[in-house]
Amino acid sequence: MADDDKKPKLLNVGNLLSTYLIDFKEPEWIFKDFIRKGDQVLISGRTGEGKSLVTMLMSKAIGEGKPFGFLGNSVARNILYLDAENDTYLISVRLKRLSNSDGLRNVKYWWGSEDPDYTLNICDPADQQLIIDYIKENDIHTVVFDNIFALTLMDDYMSTQEYQSAIKPLVLTLKKMKVTGIFLHHLNKKDEEYGSIGMKVFMDLCVKLTKEKDAKHTYFQFEVSKSRGFGLNDQELQFRVTDENEVIPYVAEVEIGSTPHYLTYMKNNWHKAEEGSVEKKIKLLNKKFEAEFGKPPPIAVSTVRTYHVKNF
Repeated sequence: MADDDKKPKLLNVGNLLSTYLIDFKEPEWIFKDFIRKGDQVLISGRTGEGKSLVTMLMSKAIGEGKPFGFLGNSVARNILYLDAENDTYLISVRLKRLSNSDGLRNVKYWWGSEDPDYTLNICDPADQQLIIDYIKENDIHTVVFDNIFALTLMDDYMSTQEYQSAIKPLVLTLKKMKVTGIFLHHLNKKDEEYGSIGMKVFMDLCVKLTKEKDAKHTYFQFEVSKSRGFGLNDQELQFRVTDENEVIPYVAEVEIGSTPHYLTYMKNNWHKAEEGSVEKKIKLLNKKFEAEFGKPPPIAVSTVRTYHVKNF
């Protein structure tokens, strides 16, 4: 055999296109245009501002196959929720508040405070295998890790190398299995993810959960810092939690014709405007805005072009 025959053959561009692009299929979504099946998700937030409650409600929605605020979902899936931070009393109170949900039957719940002699460490290969085995045996589609600090034992949380060597095998295994992992994490005093940025390297979606207030309501906001396959605007990532623990879309009340109303209109309709110069598109949308709402645009075309178009 000639030496040339022993060399590996490289696929040319044509082969790559025919193999991977022509057979492309729409991804399977956990939440439409937000979380795909098999995505690894990092949700960070300040201590005491609702990360666990929000994620528990998100788990309920996944288990029921129902939407979560603006996020669409129609397929019920089995979930494993690993809670190593909250005590049994708090967990009991929260579960009782959610007990009217049939979707909880699909949520398998483990809490670390139940066994004081055992600490689950997702950096430990043996514990990683324990989780993987449970996933396979119980047809788990999503795993929630609440939270990274409580579920890991590392010498240096600022070390990128330690993060990668400790958690990378678990994350890559979940990806290969097409199992979605949702990792909860704390923010530091600068409102940044605590510890090394190495944790974000393996994630498909990184969001910051913030708790906001307007004149009437408290609401939550997901701020996206990293995404693969994300397709929602900021407003679609805002939601409220009612007294009955129902998650509903949050829609800010703004005065018709006001600057916030106008800018929201422009952002939502910019891609619908006919192709042309930026100024032409602004003027076209301005005419449609005035025709629809009976009020002239509150901002000059030059101001929109200079300061706002970049955000549309």
